[in-house]
Amino acid sequence: MTQYSVIAQAYSRYTEAPVGKARTDTIDTDTNKAFSSAKTENEVKEWDEKWKIHEKEFMELKNEFEKLKKRKETDELKPVFLDTLKKYLLSLYDPDDDLLTVTKLKDKYDEDLKQVDSDWWVFSKICKDFDYTILMAHAEEIGYKRGANKEEKRPNKLFNSEMDEDRRVIKINTDNPDKILDYLFKTVTWH
Repeated sequence: MTQYSVIAQAYSRYTEAPVGKARTDTIDTDTNKAFSSAKTENEVKEWDEKWKIHEKEFMELKNEFEKLKKRKETDELKPVFLDTLKKYLLSLYDPDDDLLTVTKLKDKYDEDLKQVDSDWWVFSKICKDFDYTILMAHAEEIGYKRGANKEEKRPNKLFNSEMDEDRRVIKINTDNPDKILDYLFKTVTWH
């Protein structure tokens, strides 16, 4: 009989960035998107090994970055700071910011730097080590906001729609995906 363990991975509602820990069986109340999948004992061991490797890498990178943040801005500091910042922020870094000064980079990414933690960073790295076919998405805006007295029209990140005679029809665009449903229909193989 094959034994399975559960690996849960979740999205933080504040950063829309993946966070999670290996072999956790609960997902706290701050999460709004989660998935779990059964893993064999060997897969769990491999996951744990990769997790430890990336966790150590994060701690070293964090220490290095903290030291760099305290240094005085010089021409020699910029390339080292920029390289470390990119490694630390991963997908949160915008390549268009390469020309900014160290001070401007610190200012621009101040909030992002506060949000980066070991779990998010390690999970982001470990996802590149394992190829799981799953689409994870979170929509901050779903087309409306309902209040006590009224309903306010808002942007819709879930899907595009248009009126067809007297009813609203959802439009899916898999050629140039823009909304969550577009990506869902483009990436998921339907059986």
